[in-house]
Amino acid sequence: MDPDIFIETAKLLLRSGTNEADFRSVISRAYYACFLYLREIAFSSCRTKAMNAAGIYKSSDIGHKSLAAFFSNAPENSLSQLARDLKDLQKTRNLADYELKRSGFNKKLASDVLDDAVAFLESLRKLDREKFGAAMESYIRNVYKT
Repeated sequence: MDPDIFIETAKLLLRSGTNEADFRSVISRAYYACFLYLREIAFSSCRTKAMNAAGIYKSSDIGHKSLAAFFSNAPENSLSQLARDLKDLQKTRNLADYELKRSGFNKKLASDVLDDAVAFLESLRKLDREKFGAAMESYIRNVYKT
């Protein structure tokens, strides 16, 4: 499945949404579009040997925390910024999905998060995949001492 479909779902929910659950779902779908797209790029950009050393044999082996960690300390500023942006989206998604007593999940917030997700995806599409793979391999070498 194409992760961009989650963006389309989020847009549909935003347009037709009438309650807090709809707006929380917009936030969740927006985050997952970014996470899944980045995860696929990460998996396809890194050499098999490095991935296997990290216990990664398929894209679904890459979890939320490890995906952001791969790029958090990247020398390429745009990559470390993407890691921060993903963490911000994830934090908001976690609040929307798990903090049910928290209020404030309205159309404005959902719209802002969706805009951030769309901008994140645009940035991903402009990335140099070789630098991306190199940053991930560097992280794996440092952590797994390969």
